[in-house]
Amino acid sequence: MGVYDFASENTPCWGDSLMAITLGLQQGWNWVSHNLASKVHASRFTGYAQHIIGQYESLVKENEGRWSGTLDGMSTAMGYKVRMSAAADITLRGNLFDVDTLVSVSQGWNWLGCPLYNATTVETALKNYVPTEGDAIVGINAFATYEDGRWVGTLASLSPGQAYLLKCGKAQRFSWNSLATPVIRKARRYAAPQEEEDVPMPWQVDMHAYPNVACIIAALEMDDSMVEDNTVAAFCNDECRGLAKVVDGLLYM
Repeated sequence: MGVYDFASENTPCWGDSLMAITLGLQQGWNWVSHNLASKVHASRFTGYAQHIIGQYESLVKENEGRWSGTLDGMSTAMGYKVRMSAAADITLRGNLFDVDTLVSVSQGWNWLGCPLYNATTVETALKNYVPTEGDAIVGINAFATYEDGRWVGTLASLSPGQAYLLKCGKAQRFSWNSLATPVIRKARRYAAPQEEEDVPMPWQVDMHAYPNVACIIAALEMDDSMVEDNTVAAFCNDECRGLAKVVDGLLYM
């Protein structure tokens, strides 16, 4: 998740509590949230969006160009899936979310937004959340599970502007744990995640092609050197749907 400030967009006449954030969305499906205190009306996204899905509501653009559905906006600390007809930057303005506000989650799956100001490790961001064995948090291109008292997997940090699916073993209320660094009152841009390219891969996955993901943890019956030196992928016909990464000797896809 790339994060940087638009220094040129600083506006001295704004009140100290006001903030402008820009969400960089890619063509196709994006998992989206915002870190403003107030609900953002869906019209802020309908210029390029074709479909907006919340956990309980949705909004879809029909063939005639009309919108239908019950979703009227995006609430703070909630996650949404947005299908874009083209890549676009969407700028929102308002007061920042107070991270001391308690967020309620139900037992089972919850669509969670990340209302923090900075990208934060999973352990730090969820410091006030009480996990149970088998809990999971899933992003559009990575995930982690809670096992033996720690979060383990390919999802290392939670980033503002992104949405996550949180599987809770028990219902609870918790507050997000922000970084100790102060909030800088500047315009802020949160970019969509990109596939890591540090290791050349024979195949590529388009994370924005579909609204949903499937998570797999697998073990291969071969020695560690063979696992480390090979690439494991999942295909649907000729389309690569997933690439595995090795974490603690297991394949996470």
